[in-house]
Amino acid sequence: TMAAYRWASKMNGANGIELDVWLSKDNVPMVNHDGYLGHTFAECREFLSSLTCEQLKQLKYLKKNKRDVFEQLGCEVIPTLE
Repeated sequence: TMAAYRWASKMNGANGIELDVWLSKDNVPMVNHDGYLGHTFAECREFLSSLTCEQLKQLKYLKKNKRDVFEQLGCEVIPTLE
């Protein structure tokens, strides 16, 4: 998420931040850890490359709490490389 990149950019001693870039169905470079969205989005069992940028922007990141319950992470969405 962009929040994770902002946090990482403030870490002392870090020389860089790794990010993975995948192309959406309409060839827009998207930044997401995994090409299979089911690992990050509980409601989506698709590959990133099978959805358009607009469809990907509709997905909301989820976080898992200590009781294995997923909660939405506010307005965080898959960012484009731009």
